[in-house]
Amino acid sequence: MGSWGSESCFDGPYQVFNGTIAGGNVNTSPITALQDTVCVGLIQTYEVDYTNGSTYDWDGTGGYFGIVEDGTNVAEYYWGDWPGTYEVIVQETTIDGCVGEPVSKFITVVDTLITFNQPRTGLCLGDTTKLVALPSGGFWSGENLNDDIFTGYNPGTYYPTYFVNIYGCPVVDSLEVFVREPFSAPVIYTELLDVDLCIHSNEQFFYTPDDFGVEYTWHVDGKLQDDTDFELYQMWEDSTTDHVITVYGTDTIGCVSETSYLRIDVEACHRLFIPLSFTPNGDGYNDAFKIVGESVYEPHMQIFDRNGMVIYEIKSLTQTWNGNDGTGYYCQSGVYNWVMTYKDDKGFGHTEKGHVVLIR
Repeated sequence: MGSWGSESCFDGPYQVFNGTIAGGNVNTSPITALQDTVCVGLIQTYEVDYTNGSTYDWDGTGGYFGIVEDGTNVAEYYWGDWPGTYEVIVQETTIDGCVGEPVSKFITVVDTLITFNQPRTGLCLGDTTKLVALPSGGFWSGENLNDDIFTGYNPGTYYPTYFVNIYGCPVVDSLEVFVREPFSAPVIYTELLDVDLCIHSNEQFFYTPDDFGVEYTWHVDGKLQDDTDFELYQMWEDSTTDHVITVYGTDTIGCVSETSYLRIDVEACHRLFIPLSFTPNGDGYNDAFKIVGESVYEPHMQIFDRNGMVIYEIKSLTQTWNGNDGTGYYCQSGVYNWVMTYKDDKGFGHTEKGHVVLIR
């Protein structure tokens, strides 16, 4: 039998001869760790089985890492800020100087960023929104929160905070949520509230102080207007009518203001009087139905009986109706409907409808 020598390295397990470890192969155990996936910036411990008298050289490949402890069968690795897949390597040297084959383990380093998947971070006063963050499984903390529901009770800027564990690493980040101050109704300005079209122009401008980023919605007598900026242009027809102007604003985050109302009284330049009744009985008083007007052009009135038949037409302000049916016969007492079209002094067309009572 040959003698054991401390410098002998051979295949087979280590053996002890006269109290001295004999040379042999180096059977380094696999590297063990708590997990194969870690988050960036984490310090993790890696270990192989210890052999008496052996030393261990730890190393690695790829990316950034730092070895906190080296030389023993246990090493601590500090992983930097770059996610990726890295290799932890250890090589054992026995007390006899035998060097084993390197043993390695692949470690995946992942990012610890929280992603906020938030459709709305600007809220109108009193609105609510569901806070969404990835990875899921964490919890929210902060003002105005009920679990993950944020309510904008008061105006201001808030920072609800999300706490989550990513591969054993506690991660915290905050989301900025802005709650708008009360959105008051925009004030409407114009030069005149009472417009006399015999004195004033039939063109009128309305405006509200321009708030940057706000789109304005105007209505005139309930009809939506095309104008969406802070100014409204309106042209009045020559008629005596009370008009209502309304406007509200919508800002960039979808908040809608209260609505402003403004009443405009327009007095027509043309004057038109059509009597409600007449008495064609030959007493010399109120014997004829006559139209009275100013700035009334191209008048055309049709008078109808109860069957809807045209019985008389008036085509000028000087023409009157004495109650006949146009063929020489006198109409009976009763209610007769009429329709009149005409133009004013600005060329606008008008249509009026009504009735007159014939009393004999």
